[in-house]
Amino acid sequence: MPKAPSGDFGTLFFPEELASFMGGERPTLKVMTEEDIAVVVGQFAAAARRAQEAGIDAVEIHGGHGYLIDAFLSPSSNTRTDGYGGNLAGRARLYLEILAAVRKAVGPDFPIICKLNAREVGKHDGVTFEIAVETARLLEQAGADAITASAYHDVGVGKLHSESNIPHVPNTNVPGAATVKRAVGIPVIASGRIEFDDADRSIAEKACDFVAFGRKILADPAFPKKLAAGSAEDVRPCIYCYTCVSAIYLRQKGRCAVNPETGFEFVEQARPAARDGASSWSAAVRRVSRPRAASTNAATMSCSSKRTSGSAGRCASRRCPTSRTTGSSTG
Repeated sequence: MPKAPSGDFGTLFFPEELASFMGGERPTLKVMTEEDIAVVVGQFAAAARRAQEAGIDAVEIHGGHGYLIDAFLSPSSNTRTDGYGGNLAGRARLYLEILAAVRKAVGPDFPIICKLNAREVGKHDGVTFEIAVETARLLEQAGADAITASAYHDVGVGKLHSESNIPHVPNTNVPGAATVKRAVGIPVIASGRIEFDDADRSIAEKACDFVAFGRKILADPAFPKKLAAGSAEDVRPCIYCYTCVSAIYLRQKGRCAVNPETGFEFVEQARPAARDGASSWSAAVRRVSRPRAASTNAATMSCSSKRTSGSAGRCASRRCPTSRTTGSSTG
């Protein structure tokens, strides 16, 4: 059983917020049996197949940020003594079984991206660059088409929540992505507060092949098209206030401090009419539609691969994440 978190994180919330964070009830813990693991593997495969049938361009298996796969990968949290624990081969076994099942479900030509932590900040015996590199190599050998290199942290320490996967300091995770990229032959995706100029620079310097954006895409879902059109000045900027993150922590509806339509893209709303001397409001109802973007799990700036096709920004490799999309996508 993993150790209980320690630190000051629990002191930063009101009791009501902690109750919301825990889902209103105390969770029960259970060590997964091999039968439980088989169920989870099947669920990942089924989810990938549903995404493919829905017309999604690629899937990303999330193996970072403290979620289940990460809990198996990290030597800090995996204390199992069976075939799913111990050395890296054992700790990575769940990830590799999930990848194999997903590949079987979606076929050989559908892109699969695998996310992992390149490091775990503040964790004793946590994931290091060295462990991440070896894990990335195992995933590449097992058929992954790209690797997203992120990071995580000791969740018990409040300040660390803005120093890993959702960093406040720009380019925090680029060195981890660069380390992984040097070790594998498939594309590597970097993420975590990377500004547009820094993204272009990181790709040009071969620190990564793609850059993924999360918070920025909430602030302005149309920013990839605006950049492609040369209208960078029209992009609504993310101000890195963590409003979107706090909503997740408290299990509330998604929101953004600079984009009031985030989380309400398909809600019918009354809109003020133009002032024509008659009425300041109109009874008309407008449906707010979300700008359409491609559906991979990384907001792609460009591809550094030399295997380019005739279309700008597209890669000729069938399983490269950009070869099946016509523009940037959500992260």
